[in-house]
Amino acid sequence: MPFYLSQILLIRWYSQHARSAVMPELYRWVLAFPMAKTVWAVLWGRPTSFHVTPKGGGIARGVGANRSLLWPLLGFLCLQLLAGVQLMLSPTSMIQAGVGLAWALLNGLMILVAIRSCWDRPREDAIPWLAPQLDGVLHMGAGSDDVPVRVTAISEAGCEVLLRPGALAERVDAQGQGMRGPWHVTLGHRLLAMDWPVKLECVSRGGRRKETRQLGMSWADLNAHQRDQLETYLYRRPGLWPSIKAPWDLVALPKVAGLLMRRVGAEGWFQRSLMPIR
Repeated sequence: MPFYLSQILLIRWYSQHARSAVMPELYRWVLAFPMAKTVWAVLWGRPTSFHVTPKGGGIARGVGANRSLLWPLLGFLCLQLLAGVQLMLSPTSMIQAGVGLAWALLNGLMILVAIRSCWDRPREDAIPWLAPQLDGVLHMGAGSDDVPVRVTAISEAGCEVLLRPGALAERVDAQGQGMRGPWHVTLGHRLLAMDWPVKLECVSRGGRRKETRQLGMSWADLNAHQRDQLETYLYRRPGLWPSIKAPWDLVALPKVAGLLMRRVGAEGWFQRSLMPIR
């Protein structure tokens, strides 16, 4: 109890709010069995082989649960449930039962989150998408007005832009066709200050009148210089990744419990897991 109390009170201050006290336990739950298995294999003189994680942008994810991680966690969950039942049936004081049940609920929640993490979110490829919040201008060809947009997601494959209500509603038919280009987009960053050829891939509508709200576009025929500038913007800039403060555990744990009740769909246009960048 003194150890966990000091951890809860001091860990966020000591890490400059980059780390919370309870949530990092998730990694320990996920890795407990593989680490123990590896240690025992080494002690018995039969170390297991090391498999390098595949790298690259063309590897799809979300093909099923990682069974080597899932089954031990299910076993841990069963043991935790049995311990909780035993605690409720045993003749203990109210204080002892309350502390034990609170501890069991916390452990059960972390095991459930660890079990959920055994599934990757389904996606077509492993290209990371970033959340830049860039301003830009969409050029729809000769004779058309330029449309100011807000870039909400960007990657090596394309970008997603947010339009002001009604900006393109009159140019989109019911199926989102008729806007195939050729189009260009100019983005508000010194590395991206050029015309980027894009192809329309998806249209999102919203509001009472179902106006066009978002456009999903892929890059079209980028030259070597454009590709290098794009990759520099996405991955090679100094100060690219912002420092994110870890939420207090009493705030984070209810949100995590709520996320367990939600179904996480496959990644696609306007439904992506995004990493913030500066």
